Amino acid sequence: MAAHRTWRLSPVYARTSHASRKALIESPRCDSAQLGRLVVENPGCKWVVKTGSLSGVVILVVDSDIAQDSFHALSQDEWEWTDTLNISDQHSPLIVFAYPGLWRCR
Repeated sequence: MAAHRTWRLSPVYARTSHASRKALIESPRCDSAQLGRLVVENPGCKWVVKTGSLSGVVILVVDSDIAQDSFHALSQDEWEWTDTLNISDQHSPLIVFAYPGLWRCR
């Protein structure tokens, strides 16, 4: 699904806690066939999304209670702006937005 949206994905080593260039198994790509090959060749790995204008996506990580409280205060309980793809990891919610001026992510 992500490959059809031009998101650039890359597998990273499973024991990596931070996504850095050194952790990448291969460079980010969006070709479905290449991604399928990487899935087969790298079972159990983690995946990262390259963000920015090339992928057309911005990912906001809300990684603390202070950040969540700030969002509540700034939004004034108007939550329509969060009507987008939401993901969460073990610690933090991640909110996915379309890069400004590109496709809409819903």
